[in-house]
Amino acid sequence: MGENVLRAFGYVRRRATAIEESDTTLDNLGPIATSPITSDMPLKTPRIRFRLKPEDGATKPGETYDVETLDPSGLDSSSDEAEDNDGSLPGPSFGVSELASANSDVECVSPNASIQTAYTSMLLRKFSQLVVADHAKPLRQNIKRIVSFRSMAKALMDGNPMTIGDCVEKDVYCAESDADLKSVVSQLSGNDVALVIGRDNGLQGIVTAWDLAEEFADLIDPFKRIGEIEERLRSLVKTRLGKDKVAEYL
Repeated sequence: MGENVLRAFGYVRRRATAIEESDTTLDNLGPIATSPITSDMPLKTPRIRFRLKPEDGATKPGETYDVETLDPSGLDSSSDEAEDNDGSLPGPSFGVSELASANSDVECVSPNASIQTAYTSMLLRKFSQLVVADHAKPLRQNIKRIVSFRSMAKALMDGNPMTIGDCVEKDVYCAESDADLKSVVSQLSGNDVALVIGRDNGLQGIVTAWDLAEEFADLIDPFKRIGEIEERLRSLVKTRLGKDKVAEYL
């Protein structure tokens, strides 16, 4: 899986440096990826397969990144990959697919399930919402919106709902897996969640405001530590050398 390839090189995100290092190392070792290792590759599916490079080292043009999947319209997506990877168009500085929750299994509940079933599942798993769909891994068109504690409470106040299908939220925001995170953040100000849709048009993950807060806390922590180290070094230099000695050196 894509996440295992990155982990083998000491990375967890699909940064340009991670992709460049993995591609360079694999090229030197010999294995050739038959699915593209790019900044927008799925982390969990589909699996990336490898084959050995011919002994003479010769490869046919385009053979290394042979995209076997088709996009929803039935057109070969290899041309899109080429446009994205030729360096002519810069990718987003931080894509939504880099969030861990955007590449995690999503809990789904059938629209015909009882309210008690969904309520119990949300309590046990500490979820604030569930995706309503007929399948565990639905495509975009099979998603029947989401159900939350708020939507269930509102449905109970407005009438006598019988199933989860009677308690769904009115709207649900869907983001493409290659969307810039900034655009998703702006949408989360008016939506509780964002459903992440993969390149295969399937549900890839779900992002909440809590996921963003947790991610940003992890990103900020190294900078806070660097700032603390800098302040301690300044204090140490000032204490040991004094302002006059530092000024004389400068």
